[in-house]
Amino acid sequence: MAFKQQKLTKEDVKYVNKFKIRNGYGGGIATLNEHTEVTIDRERNIYFIDVGGRGEKYDPDYPPTVGWLIWNDKLTRVEFYWKWYNKKTDEINKIINISYKIVSIRSHISLENKGEEIKQLIKDAIVERDRLWFGEDLGIIEFVEVAGISYSDMDLRKI
Repeated sequence: MAFKQQKLTKEDVKYVNKFKIRNGYGGGIATLNEHTEVTIDRERNIYFIDVGGRGEKYDPDYPPTVGWLIWNDKLTRVEFYWKWYNKKTDEINKIINISYKIVSIRSHISLENKGEEIKQLIKDAIVERDRLWFGEDLGIIEFVEVAGISYSDMDLRKI
């Protein structure tokens, strides 16, 4: 199965809220409920939750978008920028191309031997998140930068 953007179920809400995921900026615990849409791979029990930021256009004046990957009951914090641009195919139709820069990935030390898999999960989840926004207009997708992963046994919500 693959990632799909979908609303959380009651069971999902109970599961993801136990992690006390922090909002991207401004502190506080993210309020996740049955109306919250996140990117989920149900078969593998993996969640990607976008908690905010203004990562658009690679603008260093804005903080990157922050997302949390929940996998193997562990958190991975992701910070990324994105840029999209239109390419008209004719007078009516357009294709939206997107490029991403993942500038920070922090994961739990117990996932240290899963680095490449973590990076692929993050890429897949981010792309699926944007499929919801752009639908069939989504064209070329590229990752122009993917940071290395730093691992810690500390609580990543406090780093």
